[in-house]
Amino acid sequence: MAFCTATAPDGTMYGGEFSPDYGSSGGNWHGTPWAFEPGGRSRLSYQVAADNMPPVSFCIVITAEDGQIRCDLEGHVSASA
Repeated sequence: MAFCTATAPDGTMYGGEFSPDYGSSGGNWHGTPWAFEPGGRSRLSYQVAADNMPPVSFCIVITAEDGQIRCDLEGHVSASA
C-alpha cells in the first residue's frame, strides 16, 4: 500500500491510501481521501489501555502547510489510578 497525495488548482491537498490489491479492478483508493485546505488542521486523539498498565493518550495533529501535509505526534502517559 502507498499513501498518495495530490493538490487541486485551488490549493486544497488530498491524501489517501492506495492499494494495488484492493477492489475488483486490481487497484483502487482504499477508503475516502482526506481533503486539507491550505492552513487547515485536524487532530486525531487516541487512548490505549491494557491490564495492569496506565492508559496512554496521544494525538496526531495533521496540518497543510506550504504545499505539504505534515503529521505531528503529541502525547503523554496518564498517571495510574
